Amino acid sequence: MYATEKEIVVITGGCGFLGQHLIREIQLLWADKVKEIRVVDKQIYQKFLNYPDKVPVVECIADCAIEKELIPFFDGATTVFHMAARPYNFDMYPNKKGFKRDNYDGTAGVISAMLACNVPYLIYTSDAMGSLASEDSQAMSELAIGDGPASKSFILDAYGETKCSAQRLVRLSNGKSLKNGKPLSTIVVSPTALYGEGDSCIIPHALRLCKQYGYIQRLELGSIQLVNKAAYTADKTSFSHIFGNKKELRVFKAAREGDGVSVLSMTYAGNAAYMHLLAADKLRENSVEFGSEVFLCSEYTRPINYFQYIKPFVEQAGYKISRFSLSFLTAWFLLFFLEIFFGFFHLFFNVQFPHNLPNSKIARLVGGYYFHFNCTKARLVLDYKPKYQPAKAMEDTVAWWKLNYKSYC
Repeated sequence: MYATEKEIVVITGGCGFLGQHLIREIQLLWADKVKEIRVVDKQIYQKFLNYPDKVPVVECIADCAIEKELIPFFDGATTVFHMAARPYNFDMYPNKKGFKRDNYDGTAGVISAMLACNVPYLIYTSDAMGSLASEDSQAMSELAIGDGPASKSFILDAYGETKCSAQRLVRLSNGKSLKNGKPLSTIVVSPTALYGEGDSCIIPHALRLCKQYGYIQRLELGSIQLVNKAAYTADKTSFSHIFGNKKELRVFKAAREGDGVSVLSMTYAGNAAYMHLLAADKLRENSVEFGSEVFLCSEYTRPINYFQYIKPFVEQAGYKISRFSLSFLTAWFLLFFLEIFFGFFHLFFNVQFPHNLPNSKIARLVGGYYFHFNCTKARLVLDYKPKYQPAKAMEDTVAWWKLNYKSYC
């Protein structure tokens, strides 16, 4: 960040998981550059991380989709970190209109308010997982992902589609004229699945399942593959048929010990927040060269299986993961038909059953696909290296959840 006097920074969604990690990084690294942090959110700001309060944090209640609500809080600011979004929900009741309103319309509102208030720098938080299609994704780069799959078959459905649409809007808005005639400069940081203190998605859902049913059901792990019917017919014993057309089938192949399947890249929220500051510095350094660029954010660690990841959090809360694995195909079909059944009552009678069961896509996410990302671009361009060592970050995360898990389930 380069300026002769201290500046005002806005964080939309600053009350959330990643937002509070960003506040911590600003307090630790930018205290000599920032005079005020404005947290724009629909929720009331409640600090849950331990860090020094060197920079005043101002709470601003507003809806990003309503431009006029943002104007008073954007006035006088120089940088906006747009993190506000409706997160992916694991349950069977997706709010597609809510995803569009919060993720796309909210981003459009932020950009419009920035243009009106002459705020020159926008750092947008995307989602690497949201950009993927329903298929294995190995060593994915920014170029390979682009702004989403050409097939429009997003692994995270409406959430992924709206996040990608918002990312595209942010990139296209780079260079637009502010009210004073100067250009708007934008940059995108796209983290993988996040872990850390205050997680509002993966760990809370696992704990709610445990609280209701007493344990987490382990799934058979493997890979979902697209094969032709001849290959399936020749070796039916190796595959479980899921669905397909006249020529091709999607089949599930169970994993053998040591197979690199059913894993995903994880990133500590503190490291993702740190990359946001690096991206902001780079954008201010040379907005012509780096405006509209996208940077994937991950750690240099081996991708981890979902059940390995949640095990310490589940066990320290007094629960367990089942010893036996349920057949992937059985689990997927069961969740799929329950999704249709419960969806019928939700659609026509607006009734939601509090079962906390995940949707069928989650079975495919945790049991059938390989997700790995390559953040070489960030390392070379932003000089990004994880600020927090992953092993210590995971240790701190487990310790924090041991003290706070009851508040999240």
